[in-house]
Order: sequence, then C-alpha cells, then structure tokens
Amino acid sequence: MNDSDTHGTGGGCRVPAGRLLWSLVEDAVVVDRAEEDGGLSVVRVAHRVDVDRPSATVREALRRMCLGPVALENVAGLRGSFASWRSGGDECEPWREVKRMLDALGGMVVLSLTRDAAVEPLVSMSVVDAAGAVAPLALAEPERYGRVGLRPGVSVRRIGASDVLQAEDSAYQLVLHAPPAIRVGEELSRGPRSAVELAGPDLGLPLVLDVLSFLTAARTVERAADVPAEVLSRL
Repeated sequence: MNDSDTHGTGGGCRVPAGRLLWSLVEDAVVVDRAEEDGGLSVVRVAHRVDVDRPSATVREALRRMCLGPVALENVAGLRGSFASWRSGGDECEPWREVKRMLDALGGMVVLSLTRDAAVEPLVSMSVVDAAGAVAPLALAEPERYGRVGLRPGVSVRRIGASDVLQAEDSAYQLVLHAPPAIRVGEELSRGPRSAVELAGPDLGLPLVLDVLSFLTAARTVERAADVPAEVLSRL
C-alpha cells in the first residue's frame, strides 16, 4: 500500500502506515435508548448525536471507544472489512458503516496514531470546541518533497510528558505523545524541515509522513520551501 493512499472513507481520510486508534473525548457520554427506539445517543455539553438503528458492530465500536483508544480493526465484525479498506478493496461495508458514525460524531472523537506493535500513541488530534464540531476528523496528505515549518501563531505547550500544539485559527488540538513524535515537533520549531530530513532511527519515513499528516490536518504546519537537490537524491 502506498503511503499516500486515500479511498472511499467518507471524509477523505488518508490511509496511514501506522495504526489508527479512535476514542471518545473524556466528557462524552453514550446513552442507550434501547427502551425507547433501540438507538444510541452520544452527548457532550450542548452537542448531541443520535445513532439510529445501530448494528451490533457499531454498538461494540462505541463501547470500546468509551474505554479509551482502540484499534477498530480488532472489533468483532470489522477485521476483514478494515483490511479491505486499507488495501483499497470493495468488501468494506461494515467499516464504512462505522466510519459514517465516526464522521457524524465529529469533534467528539479523538483520532490517534501508533506504531503497529506499540501501545503508546505517537500523536493524537481532537477538536477543542467543547460543544463538539460536526466536521469529521480526517488526515491530510502530508508534504513529501517540500520543507514544512510551524505556522505563525502556533502555540506549543508542554503538558506532562507531551507537547500540545494549536494554531490560532484552527479548531483542532494536536498532541505529540511519544519522544520520536516530540522530536519531530522540536525540529520543526527550529526551522523548516522535509520529511526525509525528519526521518531517523527512532522514526522511519513512513511514520514521519503520518505525523506530518496529523500536523497538516490540525493546521499547525505549512509548506516553507523546496527540498534541496542533495536531499531529493536520498528519496
């Protein structure tokens, strides 16, 4: 699979090299309307999303997301469907049903990325607006050949062991959790870098592109300059 593949996700979500994790924001509550009409409602402050006639797979996905970040391909009923989606196949209707639910939840979802064998997320993205924006979280295509730098006005705060980035004109908050991802943010804060310049022993090029995809989607980076010929020769 090419690291820039996008297809049929209902929101233009880029298919990453790493493993995506989904969870609900901490103050979101799932209400089971089984005694009323059999549906579910996800509620956060003044925002409510009703999930009518949810399948057993959707119910299980939401239940797992309430517990913390989950790789949804591990949810019963999604394994083959998710694998088909990642490879560009057509046999992925169960995953598309869950993805439509995720898109509807919008800002009540936290999207994270980890390495295949890791538990700790590298990076995560969420919506800051407590009311919950309706726009779905989707990864952006990262800049592969150009240098990118932090956009003017991007704030970087250290909270615990993580770095939290947010642009003044963006509704999204981006958290760099693991040291390799934090290093990418630190390098960008010193000046524009290309993906190949950011890659290293602790984080290979495919995962660097994944981190840049999150940073781009959260509007925290922008293209700064073309990559010199000597760097391009290493691609």
